[in-house]
Amino acid sequence: MGFIEGFTLGFGSSLLASLVLWYLTVILPRKRDQTNIAEHTRTILNGIIGQGIIVFNTLLRSAEIDRDFKSITLKDIKELGPKIKLRTEAPPIVGFYIIKGVNYAQYLVFYKDRTVADLDRMFIYIHFLESQLVKHLNTILHSEYFQLCDVWLKNVERFTDPDMTSFDGALYEYYNAIRSLESYCKQHQLI
Repeated sequence: MGFIEGFTLGFGSSLLASLVLWYLTVILPRKRDQTNIAEHTRTILNGIIGQGIIVFNTLLRSAEIDRDFKSITLKDIKELGPKIKLRTEAPPIVGFYIIKGVNYAQYLVFYKDRTVADLDRMFIYIHFLESQLVKHLNTILHSEYFQLCDVWLKNVERFTDPDMTSFDGALYEYYNAIRSLESYCKQHQLI
């Protein structure tokens, strides 16, 4: 065997061994990690979307508006604004435990805080998320509704008989953000 044949054989076998080792040490663990992250983020995404659906279904039911979540319009949200008094008692919050006796302001802040906590958990995996998904999540996180919850609802006791009229645009923006996230996740089979 000559120099060229020996070199080619040695180079070929080294290349093949490197590719096999690379596949075993890089590709297989990466696939496993992506599968694990996809399973974990799926539950978080379901929580974010589900909490938005719970809020809107509760508000619509309390305002006696018979509308499905997927067909809410700005008119429906404007209609529920004057009907929901933020200091009146809201339905119980059901989770690991049941919280009764909260008003609508506390109810909305509770679900907003839960959603923000889920968004924070989701952003732990930001290096593994698609940029469009991050955009949808940021739209929810930085929505005017969340800002109003922080500024206005946490100080609702300072106002006299407040209702949800001033939340019309912010609620509709939040609704559209949740709907957009839901359709994106279903389109890309994330949930």
